[in-house]
Amino acid sequence: MRDAWDARVAAIREDIDYKKAEHALDKAGRVADEAEDDALFAIDFAYAAIEEAEYAVLEANLARIEADELAATALTARSERVPLLGGPSLAGLHMRPDFRHPISGGSSPGSRSVDRTPRRWACRRA
Repeated sequence: MRDAWDARVAAIREDIDYKKAEHALDKAGRVADEAEDDALFAIDFAYAAIEEAEYAVLEANLARIEADELAATALTARSERVPLLGGPSLAGLHMRPDFRHPISGGSSPGSRSVDRTPRRWACRRA
Protein backbone atom coordinates (compact mmCIF):
# COMPACT_ATOMS: atom_id res chain seq x y z
CA MET A 1 0.00 0.00 0.00
CA ARG A 2 2.86 2.35 0.78
CA ASP A 3 4.24 1.80 -2.74
CA ALA A 4 0.88 2.64 -4.31
CA TRP A 5 0.65 5.79 -2.20
CA ASP A 6 4.19 6.87 -3.14
CA ALA A 7 3.43 6.22 -6.82
CA ARG A 8 0.24 8.31 -6.56
CA VAL A 9 2.11 11.20 -4.85
CA ALA A 10 4.86 11.05 -7.46
CA ALA A 11 2.26 11.16 -10.28
CA ILE A 12 0.55 14.16 -8.66
CA ARG A 13 3.90 15.95 -8.20
CA GLU A 14 4.80 15.20 -11.80
CA ASP A 15 1.42 16.59 -12.90
CA ILE A 16 1.96 19.72 -10.79
CA ASP A 17 5.46 20.19 -12.23
CA TYR A 18 4.02 19.81 -15.75
CA LYS A 19 1.29 22.40 -15.02
CA LYS A 20 3.90 24.81 -13.54
CA ALA A 21 6.09 24.43 -16.63
CA GLU A 22 3.07 24.91 -18.91
CA HIS A 23 2.07 28.03 -16.94
CA ALA A 24 5.66 29.40 -17.08
CA LEU A 25 5.73 28.75 -20.83
CA ASP A 26 2.44 30.60 -21.34
CA LYS A 27 3.67 33.49 -19.20
CA ALA A 28 6.98 33.65 -21.08
CA GLY A 29 5.04 33.75 -24.37
CA ARG A 30 2.88 36.63 -23.12
CA VAL A 31 5.95 38.54 -21.91
CA ALA A 32 7.66 38.01 -25.28
CA ASP A 33 4.55 39.18 -27.16
CA GLU A 34 4.35 42.31 -25.00
CA ALA A 35 8.07 42.99 -25.54
CA GLU A 36 7.63 42.64 -29.32
CA ASP A 37 4.63 44.99 -29.23
CA ASP A 38 6.67 47.50 -27.21
CA ALA A 39 9.52 47.27 -29.71
CA LEU A 40 7.18 47.83 -32.66
CA PHE A 41 5.65 50.82 -30.90
CA ALA A 42 9.11 52.25 -30.21
CA ILE A 43 10.05 51.83 -33.87
CA ASP A 44 6.84 53.54 -35.01
CA PHE A 45 7.42 56.34 -32.51
CA ALA A 46 11.00 56.81 -33.75
CA TYR A 47 9.84 56.94 -37.38
CA ALA A 48 7.23 59.54 -36.45
CA ALA A 49 9.86 61.59 -34.59
CA ILE A 50 12.21 61.45 -37.59
CA GLU A 51 9.40 62.51 -39.90
CA GLU A 52 8.52 65.42 -37.58
CA ALA A 53 12.19 66.44 -37.51
CA GLU A 54 12.36 66.38 -41.31
CA TYR A 55 9.30 68.62 -41.53
CA ALA A 56 10.79 70.94 -38.91
CA VAL A 57 13.98 71.25 -40.98
CA LEU A 58 11.97 71.98 -44.13
CA GLU A 59 9.87 74.58 -42.30
CA ALA A 60 13.02 76.18 -40.88
CA ASN A 61 14.58 76.34 -44.35
CA LEU A 62 11.43 77.92 -45.78
CA ALA A 63 11.30 80.41 -42.91
CA ARG A 64 14.97 81.32 -43.50
CA ILE A 65 14.37 81.79 -47.23
CA GLU A 66 11.33 83.98 -46.55
CA ALA A 67 13.26 86.00 -43.97
CA ASP A 68 16.18 86.51 -46.36
CA GLU A 69 13.83 87.56 -49.17
CA LEU A 70 11.96 89.90 -46.84
CA ALA A 71 15.21 91.40 -45.58
CA ALA A 72 16.52 91.85 -49.12
CA THR A 73 13.24 93.47 -50.17
CA ALA A 74 13.24 95.76 -47.14
CA LEU A 75 16.85 96.80 -47.70
CA THR A 76 16.26 97.37 -51.40
CA ALA A 77 13.15 99.43 -50.67
CA ARG A 78 15.02 101.38 -48.00
CA SER A 79 18.01 102.07 -50.26
CA GLU A 80 15.72 103.43 -52.98
CA ARG A 81 14.06 105.94 -50.63
CA VAL A 82 15.27 109.48 -50.31
CA PRO A 83 17.18 110.10 -47.05
CA LEU A 84 15.05 111.90 -44.47
CA LEU A 85 17.56 114.23 -42.82
CA GLY A 86 19.91 114.92 -45.66
CA GLY A 87 22.20 111.99 -44.83
CA PRO A 88 24.22 110.10 -47.40
CA SER A 89 22.22 108.42 -50.14
CA LEU A 90 22.04 104.63 -50.11
CA ALA A 91 20.90 104.40 -53.72
CA GLY A 92 24.33 103.29 -54.99
CA LEU A 93 24.73 100.47 -52.45
CA HIS A 94 23.88 96.86 -53.19
CA MET A 95 22.95 94.95 -50.05
CA ARG A 96 23.49 91.21 -49.96
CA PRO A 97 23.84 88.69 -47.15
CA ASP A 98 27.43 87.87 -46.32
CA PHE A 99 27.84 84.10 -46.08
CA ARG A 100 31.10 82.77 -44.73
CA HIS A 101 32.09 79.28 -45.75
CA PRO A 102 32.41 77.21 -42.52
CA ILE A 103 35.71 75.60 -43.59
CA SER A 104 37.57 78.08 -45.77
CA GLY A 105 36.07 81.21 -44.21
CA GLY A 106 35.67 82.69 -47.68
CA SER A 107 32.53 84.21 -49.07
CA SER A 108 30.43 81.72 -51.01
CA PRO A 109 26.89 82.93 -51.69
CA GLY A 110 26.12 79.95 -53.93
CA SER A 111 27.30 77.43 -51.37
CA ARG A 112 24.88 74.74 -50.29
CA SER A 113 26.41 74.65 -46.83
CA VAL A 114 23.93 74.46 -43.99
CA ASP A 115 26.05 76.44 -41.54
CA ARG A 116 25.29 80.09 -42.22
CA THR A 117 25.61 81.34 -38.68
CA PRO A 118 27.45 84.66 -39.23
CA ARG A 119 24.57 86.63 -40.75
CA ARG A 120 25.84 90.09 -41.68
CA TRP A 121 24.93 92.35 -44.53
CA ALA A 122 27.78 93.34 -46.75
CA CYS A 123 27.53 96.69 -48.51
CA ARG A 124 29.34 97.53 -51.70
CA ARG A 125 29.08 100.40 -54.12
CA ALA A 126 27.76 99.70 -57.60
